[in-house]
Amino acid sequence: MFDCPSDVSTKVSQLATWISQSKCVVVHCGAGISTSAGIPDFRGPKGVWTVEEKERKRRLAEEKERKKMERELKKRKKVDNSIIEVKIEVEEDKKGVDAHDNNGIVNGIQLNTMEEMEMVKQEESVPPSVPSSDHPSDPPSDPPTDHPSDHPSDHPSVPPSDPPTDPTAQFRSSITFDSAEPTFTHMALISLLKSKYIKFIISQNIDGLFLKGNISRRDIAELHGNFFLDECNLCHTRFIRNTSSPTMGCVVSSVTCSRQSRPCRGQLRDTILDWEDELPLDEMKWADKWMRECDLAICLGTTLQIQPAASLPFRCKKKGKVVIVNLQPTKSDAKADLVIHDYVDQVMQLLCDRLQVKVDAYQVECDPTKDEKRMGKQWKR
Repeated sequence: MFDCPSDVSTKVSQLATWISQSKCVVVHCGAGISTSAGIPDFRGPKGVWTVEEKERKRRLAEEKERKKMERELKKRKKVDNSIIEVKIEVEEDKKGVDAHDNNGIVNGIQLNTMEEMEMVKQEESVPPSVPSSDHPSDPPSDPPTDHPSDHPSDHPSVPPSDPPTDPTAQFRSSITFDSAEPTFTHMALISLLKSKYIKFIISQNIDGLFLKGNISRRDIAELHGNFFLDECNLCHTRFIRNTSSPTMGCVVSSVTCSRQSRPCRGQLRDTILDWEDELPLDEMKWADKWMRECDLAICLGTTLQIQPAASLPFRCKKKGKVVIVNLQPTKSDAKADLVIHDYVDQVMQLLCDRLQVKVDAYQVECDPTKDEKRMGKQWKR
């Protein structure tokens, strides 16, 4: 679902005006801002959950068709078996007529002597001669049969059901968290932070692309974790990784905390939340602090369905405005003051042009996850 280019241009101009007039702009980010980096979102046209749902419906339809064909085949076999039974009865009746009877009648001819009957028996015991062929080398043809199952063309075959496929396999084979780079939207938001147009970012993403863009920890709250950050399970100090975490669900490792200020006996764990995990208190504290001051909340690439993050933008409604930029409609569109249906990167390019903000390109040498000197170093606020 796209807005027409003229509508997008008008709406972006309105958004630029609101940003210029606002005192505190907070941006809420979802998976949609990372799709152009090759990382799938969830509910977009090619999102993980969208593809998974399509795959589930396809398998159900195939299974339904397979069972239907099996029922039809059983009916056909039942009819064919009845036909075979009738044929057998007819053949037996015919043999009864043609066979020797107690009165010495063979094939309707009365045999008067025992010698005549014995001669007929001997003739019947000799196998019939095989007619000669013009091509002796040709292999003999298969004997005909009346059994319908010996003729594959008589019945449609029932296709075997396919094993379930992993709908996310195509995404995992195309990109990894380690190789992914920040998108234009990531770098544009960091440039808008430096230009003081926005004050804070609240992210639901775990891909670490803001960290790769060298964002300051003071400018972001990552509610669901970060694959490139470990955290001490006691003092909650966070440390930068140079590879993505091998675990999820806040799994504690054997690596001890290396906090610089004073010794800590804690161990490091990943920061990726599982579904039943509570949101990190420190991240929620910073998100709540900025939302109390916010007078313009901009939601980028999120359908606003995961709570409690989905309700955060609307805390500013009493004194401010809410803008939603997402390719797909959301359930919160009716509550927003402005909705733009377009690719996030396209909207951010237009917005930065309106605000005359130069967007810095991603540089590997500035990426903390690529810097060996910063590996295992604290990421402080």
